[in-house]
Amino acid sequence: MRSRSLLLPAAALAATLILPPSAFAGGAIGTPLVYSKTHIAHRGQVEAFRSRAASSGTVTRLNAYFAKSSTASRVELGLYRERGRRPSARLARCVVKRPHAGGWNTCTVKPTAVHAGTAYWATLLRPMRATGKLRFPVGRYGRSKAVRSTRAGLKRLPRAFSRARMMMRRGRASVYANAPTTPALEIFVTAPLLPGDPLPPLPIPVPIPTPTPSPTSTPTPSPTSTPTSTPTPTPTSTPTPTPTSTPIPTPTSTPTPTPTSTPTPTPTSTPTPTPTSTPTPTPTATPSPTPNPTGKNCFSDPSACGYPDQDNTGPSGTLQSAATASLPSGAAWDSGSQTLRITGNNVTVQNLDIPGPIAVDGNNATIRNSKIHVHSGCSSPCGGYGIRLGQSDDGVSGTTLQNLDIVTDEKNASNDNPSDPSTIDVKVDHGVRNNGDKAVTADHLYIKGYSGGWKGPGTITNSYLFSQLVWSGDHVEAFLNGGEGNPTILQHDTILNPLGQTAAISFFNDFGGIGKVTVEDNLLAGGGYVMYGGAKNGSGNVTGPILIKNNRLARGNHDSHGYFPDGGDFGLWAEFNKSATKACGNYWDDDLSPTPAPASTSC
Repeated sequence: MRSRSLLLPAAALAATLILPPSAFAGGAIGTPLVYSKTHIAHRGQVEAFRSRAASSGTVTRLNAYFAKSSTASRVELGLYRERGRRPSARLARCVVKRPHAGGWNTCTVKPTAVHAGTAYWATLLRPMRATGKLRFPVGRYGRSKAVRSTRAGLKRLPRAFSRARMMMRRGRASVYANAPTTPALEIFVTAPLLPGDPLPPLPIPVPIPTPTPSPTSTPTPSPTSTPTSTPTPTPTSTPTPTPTSTPIPTPTSTPTPTPTSTPTPTPTSTPTPTPTSTPTPTPTATPSPTPNPTGKNCFSDPSACGYPDQDNTGPSGTLQSAATASLPSGAAWDSGSQTLRITGNNVTVQNLDIPGPIAVDGNNATIRNSKIHVHSGCSSPCGGYGIRLGQSDDGVSGTTLQNLDIVTDEKNASNDNPSDPSTIDVKVDHGVRNNGDKAVTADHLYIKGYSGGWKGPGTITNSYLFSQLVWSGDHVEAFLNGGEGNPTILQHDTILNPLGQTAAISFFNDFGGIGKVTVEDNLLAGGGYVMYGGAKNGSGNVTGPILIKNNRLARGNHDSHGYFPDGGDFGLWAEFNKSATKACGNYWDDDLSPTPAPASTSC
């Protein structure tokens, strides 16, 4: 089919309009305009572009044009509902597994109803595990705008946006959603577009009439019936169900003018410019949004409700091997034991890929935006760790852990069964083994692969802790404080133990008393009991105060709802000093009803 040309008013922004080999039918969002400027996406952050649906119906494909210079090995495309002029709940998602540079890329989504005039957000993500750089065309147009998720280090598109910052006040990308039915059609816009000028009526295609065959008489005795054109049924617009998880409110962003030299704007109200290339970031501890109390069944996808999981924890950006990196004074890579050793005080290490554990023997150490992956373990419990804070007889103080993956290098991870030790290749006791740092703080950690996620006191926020059975008959808890010190604050974490033994959270008074404990706003599941309170005989050596508040408890049958019907195999709470404990606002994940309380004293 030949291409046709349209002439639009002359202006300052030249572009080419190219419809890929699928024209539009049914619902349509966005535009197939290939803009003239190239934008570099931030790795691990969602970039969203707002458009109103041009027609009602059903979309089944997401399309994006990638620049010739794009080298990304994998790209995720998505479509989000709007709430408060920001993207909110995800409606559709698909993956471009082998992106084609210098052309349109299409992937299929489940049929999704859209409504003419309603605003939606088309999104692109270069996941953390993807290599290369994602580059795509962008331009300024009308009142359309673009935002970028504040959540970094994403490995896939989240089910819901939590927060976003303005990226382009008047921005649009070469990305759209449609339902293909007709052959290829190309329309070249030979004149440039003014940002305020209307686009041609797109993404609705220019109709091309199809010739109707005329019946031909034939000399044969049996006349040939004239074929009848059967009309294609008009797709029925199915109302989109309202998601059960209400999106988290987004802080208001200051409108930022778009610079002419780069598609990524530099805000005038903040001193830090937005980079145009993927930098090696130094993340700061940003509090995660409070999970939506009306959302149900968050256990199956914690980050969709605002809780931590692999999508919103851990490092982001480019990491350098600790074995070859230039390390600050007081830190050194021990090639013999494959350990990063921090012996000096006030040492900061960051943006590292560390193929072994970290031993911290200095005060006020900071370990930030790094991946710790341990590749060797023991045949029986031996005190192994991902990070060790101090020696058993010589503690340290003031450690800061931030945006870390603390995992094990399994030889065959696909075969791992958390309840079968024979499937665990690398056997290590603890992700973090804290030998007495009472002032340690940890934020946005992802800990998995160990018998216990964390041992000892600490303030742990916005983190994911998971435990598994590494040795038969061993204790298994995602968090354990055996009386090594106080206080302990667990706030807005996901803490899981899929086994019916010990607990997700354990306090024991084996090595000392249990003082101040706060367990608040967490997603909890599993263990023999979900939580042990440390008082073996009614009161034990537990002085408190212990506060158990606003936690979400999952229950199921090793399914998408939880591990056990009562939260833990035997129940929720055990061994609490009731006079030192206050509990309130704790509820079940599946129906939001109140859970039994570990103490009668309310908050």
